[in-house]
Amino acid sequence: VISPIEKPIFIKINPIKKTTAVLSPDRGTQSEFIPQTSVDIANYVRFEKPCRLRCDSYDFGTTALYRVSINTSQLRFPVVLYYSEVTPFSQTWRTLNRNKVKSADCICSGIDCGFPIDVRGYRFLHVIYAPSDVVSVISAWRLEYPFKWKNPIKVAAGLEPVVRACKATLVACVDGGMVDNCWRERAQWTGDLLYSFKALSCLADNKEVIGLVLHQIAQSYSPTVGMVLGAWPIKNPSFSKVKMPTYHLIFCMTALEHDHVLSDPLIKKVVLDSLIFWKRFLLNGLLVGMEEPHAVCNAMWYHVIETASQLNLIKPSEFQINVDKFHDTFWTGRGYSLIPIESDPNPNIHATLFCLYCSFGDRFRDQSIGYIASMIRDGSVQKQVSPAVGYFVGYALSKYCGRKPCVEFVREFYLPLAEKFGTIHEKPVPTSSLAQSWGSVACCLIVGDHQEGVSTVFMDLEQNSNGVNDQNVEKEKTVFKHRTRIQGRW
Repeated sequence: VISPIEKPIFIKINPIKKTTAVLSPDRGTQSEFIPQTSVDIANYVRFEKPCRLRCDSYDFGTTALYRVSINTSQLRFPVVLYYSEVTPFSQTWRTLNRNKVKSADCICSGIDCGFPIDVRGYRFLHVIYAPSDVVSVISAWRLEYPFKWKNPIKVAAGLEPVVRACKATLVACVDGGMVDNCWRERAQWTGDLLYSFKALSCLADNKEVIGLVLHQIAQSYSPTVGMVLGAWPIKNPSFSKVKMPTYHLIFCMTALEHDHVLSDPLIKKVVLDSLIFWKRFLLNGLLVGMEEPHAVCNAMWYHVIETASQLNLIKPSEFQINVDKFHDTFWTGRGYSLIPIESDPNPNIHATLFCLYCSFGDRFRDQSIGYIASMIRDGSVQKQVSPAVGYFVGYALSKYCGRKPCVEFVREFYLPLAEKFGTIHEKPVPTSSLAQSWGSVACCLIVGDHQEGVSTVFMDLEQNSNGVNDQNVEKEKTVFKHRTRIQGRW
């Protein structure tokens, strides 16, 4: 390990008992409560329930990693500890993704201090037991990495709950490494790191976590396919169809954006070796490793090459794609298509956002912002964009339209969910993980000063069939600052 991680700490907490419910058996015949014999403890208490059971539901305050212990020495029957992010118990499996999570443990009777091995991620603990027993008070501790929070930080007025939710989400997901969430998967997904590490760098001085995670993932690099794996550690996924997945490009983007990790020779070697490997797939001015060119992959490639060039790691002329060819292939007149317009002539919000983020969409920036603005107005962004990708919406508004539209977007998009859950959830709707590390990137839009060059083309922009009101654009003068990266080294 190049950068040793800090020792985590356990913080004693006092869970609040929210409810006590009676769980009726699903079958008429009564039998003994023996969850320790079941191969699926979660389904045993969800659906099989052999007899009437009691369920005490405790609120731990926020989704995080917890250790819990319970005294069962005076009980006749075992106790099931069932973990969730929502309550009541009957709602804990009512969505597709929640139904997949089987997070439960069985503690046998007759134990003075029974506790599961390792910690579990959740907010609500449902203690399920036979009604003839009386369960004593449980003891609980929250596991936290010792963050070095930046203090003080300047936050846009009224948006402090968003920053608190981002911090709470990082607490839930930094367990030495950086996992996607602590309840549903707890996997270190490569593609999530671009967002998670932006948030970590924004709010804390813990570069050692970034160095450790990227070093771990770099170990999975395969010179045969020129990529790292999609998650670490994990068995090799199939590369038969997707020749240049975006997650590897995100690995490169993350390493280059946090360039202190390039002092790790393994990380630096993986980035450069993969660029040399994929240079062979630059055909007719585009990166075409997949079945057909892909706008997001090409935009990310452009960003990686530009950043690596600024760091004097490569000569960009050997890796550049043809900008004119890119626009001819993906520009629809309103936004960018995900695949060539001859296959799909419709704009795609994700492709458009990544093109703007990677400075690849500047040629049609006003039309692209108009397209994004129209989708915000009609609610499409809220339905189609996850809290992670919402960052790119705010970034585009801040970069091209100034701080005010960005702050207002955060106020409408992130503030309600931050106030409701206290963390940032995974998907456009909160039907899956409620504390997803990539969503914590929202803090980057509202912490500190954001004084960018602005385009006045935004919310008052009226769309026409060509994507933007030409008369309005003609009246409004657009001013852009030239932005470049300046580096100094001792």
